[in-house]
Amino acid sequence: MGDERDVAWLAAFSARVHGIGCNCRAHWRAWCAAHPPPLRGTAAEWFGWTVDAHNAVNGRLGKAEISLGEAYCIWTVDGNGGTGRTAGSPEKGGVRG
Repeated sequence: MGDERDVAWLAAFSARVHGIGCNCRAHWRAWCAAHPPPLRGTAAEWFGWTVDAHNAVNGRLGKAEISLGEAYCIWTVDGNGGTGRTAGSPEKGGVRG
């Protein structure tokens, strides 16, 4: 991903958090500060970061976390996730750089 697109994506995603009540905003900001997104990273690094973020939220909520491998299975055609994304095709939303 390019730096500008990465920043735009993160800003749009973070804006969604502002619409949620409770302490989610503060937790999200703190988590992002402690775990900066890979702004110059590969698609695989971004994917891993989103899985880590998802697991951080689930951990706070007492919900199950998933492994990176499980996430690949859910979100890639190779894993039969039915998303239309392919693991080696970042331009189609794939997850490997």
